[in-house]
Amino acid sequence: MVSFEGRCFCFKKVPHVSSTRKNWREVRTRKYRRRSFSNVLIIWKWLVVRSAIYISFASRLKSNTFYKDDTNELSLADIRQKKFNNLENQILGFNNSTFWFKISFNSVSEINDVVLDIKESSIKTIEVYNEEQLITRFHNKLESPNIYLEIPNPTDNFYYLKTTFNKQVYFNLQVKSKKTFYKDLNFTYFKFGWYYGLVLMVFLINLFFYHSLKDTIFLWYTFFLISINLGISTYDGALN
Repeated sequence: MVSFEGRCFCFKKVPHVSSTRKNWREVRTRKYRRRSFSNVLIIWKWLVVRSAIYISFASRLKSNTFYKDDTNELSLADIRQKKFNNLENQILGFNNSTFWFKISFNSVSEINDVVLDIKESSIKTIEVYNEEQLITRFHNKLESPNIYLEIPNPTDNFYYLKTTFNKQVYFNLQVKSKKTFYKDLNFTYFKFGWYYGLVLMVFLINLFFYHSLKDTIFLWYTFFLISINLGISTYDGALN
């Protein structure tokens, strides 16, 4: 306070301009770091999902042909008399017909069990036949993108897969030995565990910042993080 000619003047201390700019830059830098980390997290998850779906580990599939049953009434005896077409493209369009796939394996004598690993959520039902009878069937009630069918002691030359689809006709099949399949499955779960562990850590950190700083941007980011990862977990089958 300063007195001048009987008058009192009170001066308020104003923060230095350079310090204000410095604080503003620090806040902006922290925001950019959070955004960069979230982008890296989403990109890394995309790579994990793509690798889990499209990387083939020693597939034992020798041949894969198909026949479209427009009547949806053909039996195994009928289908064995039909001429199958080579499956050159895994995408067969949109069709409500029943599709029969005729497959054979490589090096059957070297393995005891094989696993049919199918990555497609649009499959409604699938039945596996050998050359004489039904072996196993699967009804995809939850529309899971991961379908595993085991064939013990494969000795037949050919196997038939009677398949119906809910939406698009997409048949992504990999044939693996039982040992290789579970090894790959454990590795996939390991990658998913790392990712969802990081997601949980980021979620808790943002809740902590929101509780400490009372800044709603952290709360909105947690909602964004939950919504994005719910969609991703549905796509990779973690919720099924």
